[in-house]
Amino acid sequence: MKGSMFALVMLGIFISGFYYGSQCHSTKLGFSRLAGHRLYFTIARYGIQFFLSATLLIAVMSREVWNELQHILVFYTKGAFKLSAADVYACVSVILTLCLCWIYTFLKNVFTKDIKRYKSVQKEASFLERVFIKAIKEYKPICLSMENSKVYVGFVIHRDNPLEDHIGESFVAILPLISGYRDPEDQRIKFTTGYSFIYDQLDSNSAFESVKKEDFIVVLPINKINSVNLFDMNAYNAFSAKK
Repeated sequence: MKGSMFALVMLGIFISGFYYGSQCHSTKLGFSRLAGHRLYFTIARYGIQFFLSATLLIAVMSREVWNELQHILVFYTKGAFKLSAADVYACVSVILTLCLCWIYTFLKNVFTKDIKRYKSVQKEASFLERVFIKAIKEYKPICLSMENSKVYVGFVIHRDNPLEDHIGESFVAILPLISGYRDPEDQRIKFTTGYSFIYDQLDSNSAFESVKKEDFIVVLPINKINSVNLFDMNAYNAFSAKK
């Protein structure tokens, strides 16, 4: 059973390390971009930390609790395996490793303040992604200039977690406020369509009772974006007036 127990311990370390790296908000972006030996070393580092915590917990565990865990393990295996004391120790340590990993990841995701989570994500994010993060965090519109000369100004849309949405994805979804195009001669923006008036009518005009704001969401491929920046209409009007 020694070889099997060693494989079980390694499996527990690998699963816990992978789960923490891929599910914890403060690590998942950087983790998703690892590959090769760096990925394996990172998984091992996370997993060993949880395994050592489990062994420490066993070391301070009372004899009564330890005996109860042994009885539970023997009961659920129904005596199918002849487990030595070392085998029982390995099994319990793996179970505790996985439990500690899940509990720690859950609590860290729940209690870590958004500002700390944003900072941890920004460390791994590209400049483009940082603009999206800032726009979501501060609820500011962005201006997207597309490869086909179309221009969209609107709010970045996220679902449940604004920290992960659009990070590392190939598309970005926005709720447009205005749209237009860049003049092919001087590349100045010319706005042609405004959406704010329609949004204001949705709740008050019965003619739009079947229409929702979500129906106007535009999904754009990131690889077709030429430029992106935060947008302020007052600053844009002031700047345009001087030209």
